[in-house]
Amino acid sequence: MRRVLVAGFVASAVAAFSGSAGAGTAIKGAGADSVDPLMGIWQKAVTAAPLSTPVDYSADGSAAGRAEFINGGANFAVTGLPFTAAEQAKLTEAKKTFVYVPLAGGSLVFLYHLFTPQGESIKGLQLSGPTLTKMFTGVITDWNDAAIAAENPGVELPAKKVIPTVRGQAGGATYAATSYFRYSAPAVWKAFMEDPQRGFPDEPRELFPFFAGADSRTSSFAVADIVGSNESSNGRIAYVDAAWAKGALANGADVMKIKNAAGVYVAPSPASTQKTLDAAKLDDKNLLTIDYGVTDPGAYPLATINYMVVPTSGTTPDVASSLATLAKYAVGTGQAAATTVGAPVLPAPVVARSQSVLAATFPADSTSTTSTTAPAGGSTDVSGAELSNGFDSGSQLAFTGGPELGLWLGSGFGLVAAGSWVRRRVRR
Repeated sequence: MRRVLVAGFVASAVAAFSGSAGAGTAIKGAGADSVDPLMGIWQKAVTAAPLSTPVDYSADGSAAGRAEFINGGANFAVTGLPFTAAEQAKLTEAKKTFVYVPLAGGSLVFLYHLFTPQGESIKGLQLSGPTLTKMFTGVITDWNDAAIAAENPGVELPAKKVIPTVRGQAGGATYAATSYFRYSAPAVWKAFMEDPQRGFPDEPRELFPFFAGADSRTSSFAVADIVGSNESSNGRIAYVDAAWAKGALANGADVMKIKNAAGVYVAPSPASTQKTLDAAKLDDKNLLTIDYGVTDPGAYPLATINYMVVPTSGTTPDVASSLATLAKYAVGTGQAAATTVGAPVLPAPVVARSQSVLAATFPADSTSTTSTTAPAGGSTDVSGAELSNGFDSGSQLAFTGGPELGLWLGSGFGLVAAGSWVRRRVRR
């Protein structure tokens, strides 16, 4: 099994990337924590010579990142959804212009932890979108509900309360989850949102409406951590980006196989999510629409996408050059690192669009990625990678739903944990 040191992986990526020499101006970004593990790899690469561009990234969530960009606290934002109408009005008033650049694909997974009466973790559960929606709207309250049992024949489900655990801050993961719920069971979601206790419009939301029996945690890390904590995890189910699932899996939690439009229960992995991401539709604003109804039997339906919000006015030439360095690296050479954190790479047409937008936004910048673009649907050969922090992906957990995600998650977190490369802040 081929072994690749993290240092070698990053160094070769940097060497392959042709950019201008000399120290770059430090830039600050803020936004989605789902992209944080991948951002760490990119930061390491662009901080090193010859790019020498320091990047500070605050992973406080998509909504916080957009707010920081609006108020001038960040040079760029990373978000899982576009600016709201109210946010756009503030940008217009401030005469701030920008472009969306598709930056990173991802997978939203449903972590759960459930124990037998003997204290053993129950693995291998599978659910459809309608059943998940009912669990996250309070319609299904017990794990031995008939709907769950019907999708898991032969499994002895305990009489245990379901504890839906949600993100307590506004963010892209919640928006992706609620978009999926609305698609999967529109009548259930509409009734939940329009209930007098909530009185919200029938639409996806970045902040999950609280309801009796649910729990919330402030960050993706905290959500995954509580699902993996044996002291209080029994009965919990939560949505979280795949990149944050590793710790919970190590403590006995598992991820749901999700029923796709072909009627097949599929586990999340870079390869299965890639099938859904490849089918996403790209509009003239560079935004992608995920089709949860992809009929490929091997597709995991819950693909996600994060965008880099890049300013097109109000920046100095030095800041613009540093933004170009980071962005062009991320959508070029940097895409090859996606699968190491359990994520699919951007499809080739999306990469081409991102690079075209960046070339138009930064025409004077000499940075080039034309020869280093990762192929759509491809992967980086890091299987069995011996990582510099001591993790060996070959010894990572193999969990129900396939060992592939366990392998990639193990590798990805080793890459991120390998060192304190630059200043990065994540709320725990």
